[in-house]
Amino acid sequence: GRRFLIDYIDNDDTGFILSVANILKEYFAKWVIPEIDCYRISKMFSIVSTENPSGIIATDIEKESITLTLADDLTRLRDAYGEGVQFSILMSGFTRDYFGREWIHNLDYVNMNNGLVNTKVKSIDGNPLIIMPSARLKTAYNFLDGTTTGQEAGGFRAAAGAKDIKWIIVPTGGPVAVMKQDKVRVFGPDEYQPSNSWAVDHRVYHDLWMLPNDYNATLIRTGDIVSADA
Repeated sequence: GRRFLIDYIDNDDTGFILSVANILKEYFAKWVIPEIDCYRISKMFSIVSTENPSGIIATDIEKESITLTLADDLTRLRDAYGEGVQFSILMSGFTRDYFGREWIHNLDYVNMNNGLVNTKVKSIDGNPLIIMPSARLKTAYNFLDGTTTGQEAGGFRAAAGAKDIKWIIVPTGGPVAVMKQDKVRVFGPDEYQPSNSWAVDHRVYHDLWMLPNDYNATLIRTGDIVSADA
C-alpha cells in the first residue's frame, strides 16, 4: 500500500501535470507492475524448487545449440503431459537474441487472452513466447516493507545470490494469480485534514499459487549461456 500527497498549490501551478491520473499512471508502470511480475516469477521458482526440484535445470546452455535445447525442453514436457497441453514460454529479450533474429521472425503468431485483453504474440509450435525485462526474471527478490529501518522507501531488489532465469516453460493459465484487492481511493483537500493536499491511497493484496499438475509440468532454466568452445 502507498499514499501520495499532491499539494493543492503545486497541482494548480503545474496545470494539473501532477494530476492523480498522471501520478498513478507512472506509479503503476514503474513500480506496481514490475513488483507484481517479480513476485510472481520468484514465487513460481520457489514452488517448483520445493515441489518439483527436477523442474529446475541449472546446467549451462551452449549458445550454438540453444534452439535445440529449448525444443528438447518442450518435447520433454509434451511427451509427459500430452500434445493437448499448451505451454507459455517466458524469457528476456537478451535470451531471445541468442536464437537469432531470423528464427524469431519465422515464428508463428497465436492469440493470447489474459482475461482482459486478447492479443497476438509469437509462438513456438502454438506455445506463446512472452518476452519480459531481464530484471524481472530472477530466482529471488527482497521486497521492502516500507517501515523497517533501511526499508522505508519500499519497493524491491534482487536478492543476494539470485540467478538469472533464462526461460520458464509453464502450462498456460496454470499459475493461479489472484488479486484479492486492488483499490485506489482519492481524498480532496477539503476531505484530507492533515494538509491542504490531495491524498491518493492505493492498496493491492495479491498472491500466486500452483497446483501439482502445474508445478510438475513446469521447467525453469537458470544456467549460463556459454560458447561451446569456452
